[in-house]
Amino acid sequence: MITKFKLLLVVPFIFVLIINIVYVSLGAFIFIFFKDKQVFYSSTFILIYIFILLALNIIFFISILIMSNKFIKDNILNPLNEFYIDMQNFYEKNKNGFTSWSQRIIKSSREIMNISQYFHNNIANQMYLLYNNITYDKLTGLRTSIILRQDLEQYPNHVIAVLNLSNFKEINSFYGVKLADDILHSVANVLKSYFKDENYLLYRIHGDDFAILWINCTDKSIFLHKLEGFLEYLGKKEILIDNYTYLNIAATIGIAFSYDSAKYSMVNAIMALHHAKEYKNPIVVYDRNLPILNILKNNIQYTEIIYQALKDKNIIPFYQKIDIIQDYLENDKVKYEALMRIKDRDGHMIVPGLFLEVAKRSSSYSKLSRMMIEASFLDLSKRENCIFSVNLALEDMNSVDFLVWFMDRIIYYKLEGRVVVEITEQESVEDFDSVNSFITNIKELGIKIALDDFGSGYSNFSVLMKLQIDYLKIDGSLIKNIDKDSNARIIVQTIVQFAKLLNIKTIAEFVSSKEVYDVVKYMGVDYAQGYYIGKPTQEI
Repeated sequence: MITKFKLLLVVPFIFVLIINIVYVSLGAFIFIFFKDKQVFYSSTFILIYIFILLALNIIFFISILIMSNKFIKDNILNPLNEFYIDMQNFYEKNKNGFTSWSQRIIKSSREIMNISQYFHNNIANQMYLLYNNITYDKLTGLRTSIILRQDLEQYPNHVIAVLNLSNFKEINSFYGVKLADDILHSVANVLKSYFKDENYLLYRIHGDDFAILWINCTDKSIFLHKLEGFLEYLGKKEILIDNYTYLNIAATIGIAFSYDSAKYSMVNAIMALHHAKEYKNPIVVYDRNLPILNILKNNIQYTEIIYQALKDKNIIPFYQKIDIIQDYLENDKVKYEALMRIKDRDGHMIVPGLFLEVAKRSSSYSKLSRMMIEASFLDLSKRENCIFSVNLALEDMNSVDFLVWFMDRIIYYKLEGRVVVEITEQESVEDFDSVNSFITNIKELGIKIALDDFGSGYSNFSVLMKLQIDYLKIDGSLIKNIDKDSNARIIVQTIVQFAKLLNIKTIAEFVSSKEVYDVVKYMGVDYAQGYYIGKPTQEI
């Protein structure tokens, strides 16, 4: 219907326009070619000419109005009238079933206008509330991160500081969410009172992260001085959190200037903040030479290497021999520790020290662990006279799904009684029940348990009893200089004697020379592992 109506209006107008052009062109032709005939320039002739032109236009416009009026009547007014009649009939038939608030039918344009106004006001109110939620943080009243991104583009000559409250996670868990929110609200008020100048814009990015934007940076030192003053001011400010408890809040700040990179100033400020927290500095200004940038670059690089290695199944087990050094164990089977290696695209073997932490933080550790275990179990299944030890993290042992899979692999490859699981002593065991459940289950398949890196840092001897340990691997930091370090000998001797009382076998790591080998053998250590015994190799 709309298309027809457009045609009804457009086509006649085009036609009238063409007629006018033709008529004017004809007049011009007459004036040019008959210019010697003075009659054409008389006022009478000109009036007649204009009259005819106007008459033609009036006739055409009247025709259009008549046609459009008929179209509107047939296609708009009549259907609306019929709809109104149908609604009246529907109402008459069903009015007894309507509730009191729906029994009234709209009969006037004023009622329509009132209803329209009502909906307009409500929609406008909702849009206003939505705008406020996007623009201002509900808890603190500060601008949001969405507005911050817009403002960074709007003010190219800016400097931004990202502020993070120290130990806020502990405050949140200790005092609860409600009081933590009160603290955030109070910190926002402190920010507002300190940065009153209109050239400073304040934001809450998320959680306990805030941002301060100086929209027209004139002097770097002024802003640094201002922020140093704020940290001192915040530290002295006593924040009331529950009507009688006062807290002093500390914060860390990362700063970035737009002349470093206006596009990435926010990212740069966050990097500076991470560096400040890592190195315990209150304020750090972004610089391209910050050590954390190399760490981040390294993390990205190894994340990509891990991803590609998993995709290409380039997780390679290397094996290092664990040698028997006491005669009473000569009938034991040969032992090897399976050590993970990743082969990169250039064929280089990468050791775990370079990628393991990245793998754990990038959620790819579990995939690496399973692929490593699968490969080493396949190798072990082909060598009946060997025992392999594999390294598991606590996150593996806390997973029921991993337990089921691990036991299934033991049974599938028929490795009952031929596998040792190594747990690193450096990892803090918090859920002993979960770890003990894992150990109890796999011990039913003849699996032994070794505690790795014992003696590194603070060693808890009670762990030896709680985790049903079979082997104790003494950390290399105690072993590597044991032939020269008398203190190391005393500590190792104590560990060995304690282990013997508990019927736990001991393994010395980092045995790199004959001198070290002789000392640990004399002290009663049961096994030795290190370059003196043999380097890790892909083939056994």
